[in-house]
Amino acid sequence: MKKTYLLLIAVLFAVVLTACNSDKDKEKDTKQADMEKLEVTDAEKVANDKVVLEVNDEKVNGNKYNTAYIQTKMRLYQIGQDIDDLEQVKDKTLDELIAQELLRQEIENKGFSVSNKDVDAEYEAIKKENGDQLKAYLKEFSMTEDDFKEQVKYSLALEKYLDKEVKTPKVSDKEIKDMYDKLKENNDDIPEYKDVADIIKEQLEQQKKEEELKTIIDALEEKAEVKKLI
Repeated sequence: MKKTYLLLIAVLFAVVLTACNSDKDKEKDTKQADMEKLEVTDAEKVANDKVVLEVNDEKVNGNKYNTAYIQTKMRLYQIGQDIDDLEQVKDKTLDELIAQELLRQEIENKGFSVSNKDVDAEYEAIKKENGDQLKAYLKEFSMTEDDFKEQVKYSLALEKYLDKEVKTPKVSDKEIKDMYDKLKENNDDIPEYKDVADIIKEQLEQQKKEEELKTIIDALEEKAEVKKLI
């Protein structure tokens, strides 16, 4: 998948992982139970036109909330957090929407923009490369093509912003080697260091960049006026 929208749509085409079990019937029951836990009920959704947040007087509506809610619930499940606590899922969804809206406003204020032509071109490239998966994704998260294009537009603008405002962090050879050693402790089949050093470096750079982005978001939140309306 192209990096231009991976920053925003990290859960794109995510697959819910379940523990392997030699008993096929038991595995089937486990997967069925997993899917039932991930199902979003009508009670968890809000009306698409309902205002769920106000961030510096900018309104965020239910259509964005519902999509983000499904994504958040799946992500929490994948990392082993309790998704039976629906209040927690709601709060985390709102927090992510606040962060996204604050960044959107910051990007706009800094003058980073993306043309509809560029968005359409990116969308067509994604569609050509991942047609069936894209359809499945849109269905899974109850999104229209326009909803998806809006996310693509945000991601492209965010990438421009990050390229200018967040410098690529330095990663030392020691950090790379330490991470390799830690990975090797848990996986004897990991390739030789020289074969994966560049990949580990990229991952560490991305991790540091995300930490810097979080610092920016925290600073924006400190001076923001936010109202949660659900």
